[in-house]
Amino acid sequence: MSNSNINLPVETLPSKGYSYKFKFLNITRMTFSDILSYQTDMEASMNEAAEFITLIKDIILPLQHGSEVLLYDAIPVIAVRIYNSTSESLTDFIRIKYECPIHHEKESLEVHLSNFNFEDMNKTFRRIKSVRLGQKDFDIIMPTVKDFLDVTDSFRLRVPVENALKYFYLLSLFKASYEDKNKLEILNAIKNATSKDIKTLNMLYEMITGAFTGFNAKCIHGKEPVTVRLSTIKPVTDIFQNILESEEFDEATFDLRKDD
Repeated sequence: MSNSNINLPVETLPSKGYSYKFKFLNITRMTFSDILSYQTDMEASMNEAAEFITLIKDIILPLQHGSEVLLYDAIPVIAVRIYNSTSESLTDFIRIKYECPIHHEKESLEVHLSNFNFEDMNKTFRRIKSVRLGQKDFDIIMPTVKDFLDVTDSFRLRVPVENALKYFYLLSLFKASYEDKNKLEILNAIKNATSKDIKTLNMLYEMITGAFTGFNAKCIHGKEPVTVRLSTIKPVTDIFQNILESEEFDEATFDLRKDD
């Protein structure tokens, strides 16, 4: 496996580089040590929110400018770094172990980076200045992954564990979430939302999570290959397993003695 890194122009991200103060994101490959630490952190994650926080902390934050990556671009950046750490080059496919939804068996599926589906940021989303919840207008920001992590630290004991990730996504959008005097007010406004406000919050959630819509993989089980659609990035995040599936072992790396 080569040591090539990727200089990814931010304008190629789903946000199209909106609000970035740098032009390129250097995507480095993860080392053996990086992957071991990541696996340990992921195994300690007890729920969906903790897993996503681990992905951000271990995959994005170590990058130069990683903390400045928009939350909207988080999953695409995670996918590119893991893919680059797993595959010889971004033009190659990787193999992932996953239960095929067609054959209902755990199989080795082939995935090309071009088969990930990333959506451009909604133009309306960029233009939102404030949102009315109840009888009050709350200012909106375009959060970075650092903003998101700040929110998780502030609210992790105040939101229901089973829905924590959705709360964190929504709270990260509101300027009030970062202001000590207004934190409880915005949390209560979200928790107690009814009717029209629920519709508004769901629209915001769809906008902030809209970059990743799933990916296509090819299952070669049976006589004819079939393309299957997966809506979760989880199969890609098992880096060690994917390397074992994707890379052929080269015996030339071993210098063997002539005697037994």
